[in-house]
Amino acid sequence: MLDSGNQGAGQHRTTTVEKGSFSTARCSCGWYGPARRARDKARADAADHATERAAEPTAEPTAEPAPGPPPPHSAPSSSPADSAAWDSTP
Repeated sequence: MLDSGNQGAGQHRTTTVEKGSFSTARCSCGWYGPARRARDKARADAADHATERAAEPTAEPTAEPAPGPPPPHSAPSSSPADSAAWDSTP
């Protein structure tokens, strides 16, 4: 297993894991690359992931929470007067 080392808080920590004749790149964020027969390709996948993530800006927390989805529409309420109007027969 190859480890990218301690890169600090919030940084992606990549490793390569071998299972049988295949090697897979994995990251502490949950990302994983395809299984490769060549270890060098798995290491390149891990390096590419780490550099892509390092280039992305980090989102700063906002003071206000993001708005949630709108409340679901409720069915029209039925009152006894409404049901009596439908149940009456001429």
